Amino acid sequence: MDSILEPSSLTATIDELPVGVVVLDAAGRVVFYNQYEEALSGRPRRKVLGSNFFREVAPCTRVTGLAEVFAQKIGNEPFHFELDFRFPRKFVSNPCDVHLELVSLAIDDVPHGALLVQDVSSIRAVERTKDLLSRLLSHDMRSPLTAATAQIELTLDDLEAPSIDRDSIESNLRETRHALTRIQSMLEDLNDVTHLETGSLPALRVDFDLSLTIERIIEEKGAVLRQQGKSIEYTPSGTPITIHANDRLVARAVDNLIENAIQHGAAASAIQVRARRESNGAVFEVEDRGVGVSENMLKRMFQPGHSGVSQPTHGPPRGLGLALVKLVADHHGGEVVHEVPAEGGACFRLTLPNSD
Repeated sequence: MDSILEPSSLTATIDELPVGVVVLDAAGRVVFYNQYEEALSGRPRRKVLGSNFFREVAPCTRVTGLAEVFAQKIGNEPFHFELDFRFPRKFVSNPCDVHLELVSLAIDDVPHGALLVQDVSSIRAVERTKDLLSRLLSHDMRSPLTAATAQIELTLDDLEAPSIDRDSIESNLRETRHALTRIQSMLEDLNDVTHLETGSLPALRVDFDLSLTIERIIEEKGAVLRQQGKSIEYTPSGTPITIHANDRLVARAVDNLIENAIQHGAAASAIQVRARRESNGAVFEVEDRGVGVSENMLKRMFQPGHSGVSQPTHGPPRGLGLALVKLVADHHGGEVVHEVPAEGGACFRLTLPNSD
């Protein structure tokens, strides 16, 4: 059954519209559900027709006030209610931004309501990308760009000195490389965040050893750790930690968590890195002894543009690092959580599902 309404040329036309159309009777039951909405929601219409839209089909919309507006005004007065809503991942395979319009209408003089649903995910993704890029260019990238410029100036001064100090030049070039690498990482994060948020990233997954990825990233961080007087304590598991995942994205998440600890960890303290296999999947943990996550940022630290900590001495104060980690975890059906160790600081735990 495609509709509880009597089939007609009008219902056939509505079924072909490039927007979602859901018609409700006065009790809020679905009497029409067009094919666009069926594809957008992933809910077969045969399982939706006759169900209460606000309680059974889309209970997440109840928090927006749609159910209250409908119940109060249906049959009593005309209504037209609009809002933008983001269906979270637990309701759909990929987060989806929609523009909703709830309007009153009469069918054979019987009060009904119609919900018009427009997928605006691509529009919102462009808006968010522009906003994030603006933040990166105006704030986050300023620190590494300033550092790179300063190191280049110091290198030029060393080259003009009567005697060339090779150690000083080498140190300046390393600092410059680190600053430019940070900028490159920010741009890559922006690209990955955009693709993950819109679900446009190809599902490229392979079997690989997570422990080897961790060892490689730690080795790459060696020069930065030495320059900042910090260290990483990591003991390989001794056995492969094989997972079935997008190896590039997982490496980005691991790199971001370690870099976050380097940026925010206390000086002269070791960063603890652990990896193991548990029954629910592979677990990767990074723990530092920095200032920790501020209380007012606990709910926002995985959102783009928030680091959740006080401004660090080195590196950008905000960015996409933790936001990307959360998106990578969600993309693989895993999770990332934050805990406060007994000794203080912060511990981030990334859990990824077992290999298929």
